[in-house]
Amino acid sequence: MVPTPTRAVRSLLPLLLGGLIPGCLSGSLATDTGPRPPGFRWSMAPQQMVHVGETVHFDFVLQDAAHRFVPPFELVDYVVLQVGGDRLEAEPDAQGHFTFTYRFDRVRPGDRIPVTASAYAQRGPRDFMFIPEEGRWLHNDSPANTPDRKLFSDSVILIVYALSIDLPIPPPSAPLDPESGVLRIAGEGGGKETKVYLERPHRPGFRLIGPDEQGGYRIRYEPPAEMLPAAGTVRAEFTVYDVAGKAYTVSRTLPVP
Repeated sequence: MVPTPTRAVRSLLPLLLGGLIPGCLSGSLATDTGPRPPGFRWSMAPQQMVHVGETVHFDFVLQDAAHRFVPPFELVDYVVLQVGGDRLEAEPDAQGHFTFTYRFDRVRPGDRIPVTASAYAQRGPRDFMFIPEEGRWLHNDSPANTPDRKLFSDSVILIVYALSIDLPIPPPSAPLDPESGVLRIAGEGGGKETKVYLERPHRPGFRLIGPDEQGGYRIRYEPPAEMLPAAGTVRAEFTVYDVAGKAYTVSRTLPVP
């Protein structure tokens, strides 16, 4: 039995035969983690930074030669997002966007993750089917299957990093009370402030290191992605008291790529 083409394929046939699609339309992949102008949510930079553990949202659309949005409903059936070795699929939402969410929790600083979105017109049963029980994609390799047609694609490289807060504390006039220490972290422009306390078993926190040969200390902390803005800067301020009740405050503003 010959598979019946989907509506997208039927709509594409005259355009494909006329050679119009490749030169007129293209795909555009954007993320919410890369650099973008103030007030804009999406970034289309070819290389972007992603923090270890960050959850990134992706948005794929069709556009014409003038970079204007083109509704995909009569052209594309689904889009595949390939994140390294992981595959995701999405159909268009009501606004004609293909959206994905991916958490980068199995990466290391310095990794370069290629991400590619490809739009397909379905020409029968889909080429791949996800098997939830096995957590994997099954390829339809039946000789009777007509492979889906790849139409448009776009890609981005995500470079993994991990922010580390390292603040020096000058030699105190009396021994420090580590339990009194509070690290405050806030995004630029007075964003939400998060308080972090001394590391404990089963409770992540800052580490107080010292005293060194000069009597000084350092505090170190690796904030999770959820504490950081997608881009811009973050301010870290640490206050601790010595046993005599004297306060010591150090701060630093750090860039978030």
